[in-house]
Parts: sequence; structure tokens; C-alpha cells
Amino acid sequence: MRFLRKLFILILIAVCLGGSIYLARKYLQPEQQIKHDTSTPLIISQNITTKLYNSSGVLTYKIKAKELEYYEVQDESHFKSPVFLTFKEGKTATWQLKSNKAVLTKNQILVLSGDVLVSSLTEDIDLKTIYTDYLVVDLITQDFSGDRPVLIHGINFDTEAQSIHGNFKRQAATLENKVKTTYEIK
Repeated sequence: MRFLRKLFILILIAVCLGGSIYLARKYLQPEQQIKHDTSTPLIISQNITTKLYNSSGVLTYKIKAKELEYYEVQDESHFKSPVFLTFKEGKTATWQLKSNKAVLTKNQILVLSGDVLVSSLTEDIDLKTIYTDYLVVDLITQDFSGDRPVLIHGINFDTEAQSIHGNFKRQAATLENKVKTTYEIK
């Protein structure tokens, strides 16, 4: 009798343990993660304003845009109707860059396309605006270049060319290919 009782308890324990394991496997499976489609943005934001600072805490540039799309795999931000402001020593806005679209890479390379307008925001420079359809800007060094037709407007002059490169910090630009300048003499 004792033997049967112990056997019955062991069988009952085995059945309970087996049932627990079965139920745990059936109902407690780990949640399956949904894989993100890398061709779609991870983040979409509208009417954004962002300020970016360097490692010393100095404001380097400010971005406003109608829309931002962030792609995680490429580590790129895509902007619609962006306006970028660069700053000198974190205080004075020096240049304003506008376009229809822009892409900002993880290496701080800004690629502007569609009706690109660069405007000087300081009075101490003769160059006032640069107009083109495509411009690449290194936001760290402030070097820029473009291989599309460009029009520069300055105090008492207008210049056209097929390409441009220069540096916003040094306030220098070199125009190349079919350069044509008109001066206004006062």
C-alpha cells in the first residue's frame, strides 16, 4: 500500500511537471521581434528645429525643416525644405543655407539639392548669395563644393560659372568653367 501510494505521488508529480513544461513551451514563448524595413525611415518628424553643439558645448549649427526622416542603417537624416544656420564661435549666425531637400550623413556631410540658396548673414563680406541646384558642405570644416551651374551675387558684382568650391569660414570661393562676371561701377 505504501509502495502504491509513493508510486501514485511520483506519477502525479511527473504529470504535473510534464504539464507545466508543455504549457510553458506553448504559452510562454519569447516575443518575436518585428524586423524594421531598412528602406523606410525609422523616425519621421515634422516642423523640426534642432541645434547642434560641438564637443566643447559651442553651438555650431541650427536646422529647421518641414520634415525630417532618419534612416538608421545608413545613419542619415533626410530633410524637406531645410534651413541651416552656421555659427561663428557659437554666437553669431554667419551663413544661411536653404534648399528643397538635404541629406545629412553620419560624417556631418550635408548634401543640398533643389534651389540651393546660400546667404551671408554678416556685413563684412562682399559675397552675399550663392545660388545653385546642388551643393555639398562639410559641416565640420565648412568646405563646400558643387558641380552644377552656379550664380553668385555680391556687392556690385554678379558671377556665373559651372562649378564652385570653397570654405565658409575663410569666406573664400573658387569658380570654375565658363566663368562670367559683371561689375557695377559706382
